[in-house]
Amino acid sequence: MSSVSAEIICASINGWIVRSVCVSFEVEVTLAASPHSSSAQGVLSLTGALSLQDERGRVHLDVGDRKEALAPLLRTIGSVVSQCVVSADGALRIECAGGLSVGVPADKTYEAWRLRTPIGYLVVQPGGAVSVWATDDL
Repeated sequence: MSSVSAEIICASINGWIVRSVCVSFEVEVTLAASPHSSSAQGVLSLTGALSLQDERGRVHLDVGDRKEALAPLLRTIGSVVSQCVVSADGALRIECAGGLSVGVPADKTYEAWRLRTPIGYLVVQPGGAVSVWATDDL
């Protein structure tokens, strides 16, 4: 059994590129170690409220809204992750080079976000507690 923390899992995507954004009943953001990498990939799944901030300002979005309202998330495609942080209250913040950032607060009633990388898996539980699994433990 290996030991991994939320900080290590978050740090593992620093320098990765946002390869795609898929909108359905949730938003799925695919991350890759390089633009042409088919091996080292991560997936960020979003199911609730979030904010997107760039030079145009801050936009508040909700995955449950009309799907076309989530179009601003397409601006993240091609962005390079510079920092990923999980706060004590379960909020996730991903900052990208160039000033673009995505913030996802925890929710009281559902899992607001999940992050899967080659080394581990993070899930924010309802209320904000974050569960951490090493890939070897799955």
